[in-house]
Amino acid sequence: MWTIVRYKKNELNILIKNLKDKLANKIIFYQPLVKVSLLKNNKLTNKSKPLLNDYIFCYSSSFNNSEGLRTIINTKGLKSMLGDCSKSQTEIIKFIESCKKNEDEEGNVRANKIQDIVKNRYYKFTSGPFANLIFELLEKNKKELKILVGKITTKIDKENNYNFQLV
Repeated sequence: MWTIVRYKKNELNILIKNLKDKLANKIIFYQPLVKVSLLKNNKLTNKSKPLLNDYIFCYSSSFNNSEGLRTIINTKGLKSMLGDCSKSQTEIIKFIESCKKNEDEEGNVRANKIQDIVKNRYYKFTSGPFANLIFELLEKNKKELKILVGKITTKIDKENNYNFQLV
C-alpha cells in the first residue's frame, strides 16, 4: 500500500535509510521533481525541486495494516504521515503514473503537463526568460497559447516546454 509521509527539512536521506532498515529494504519511494530556473547574480540556473515540497510517496506491503504503519511513526527524519491512505490508493497510483508519464530525460516532471491549463486563469513562469512573470491565459489551441503579460498580448508555442504554475 502507498502512503504519503512528510520529512524534516534536510533529513530525507536519513529517513530513507532508516525506513529501509526497519522494513528490510522492502520499500519503494517516489518523489516527483520539477525543473525550476532561478535568476541568481544575473545568471540563470536550472535546479530540480520536489513538486510536493517535503512530501514523499512510500510503498510497502507492510503498510496494508495499521500495525505496519505504526512501526515507522517514530522514525528519525519523519515529520508526519498523512492519515489512512487505504481509500485513496487508486488516486495515488493515478497521480504517480501521470507524473512518471510526463517526466523528461532527467526525471523531472514537465509542470505544465501535470495541471489542466484553464483559460482566464493566472499563471507564473517558473523557468526560461520569463521566469517569475505572471500571465493570464487568454486562449489555447493545439500549437500555441495566447497570453497576456501585463498589458502585452503575445503567443507562445506549446512545443517550447515553458514551465509554469497556477497562481
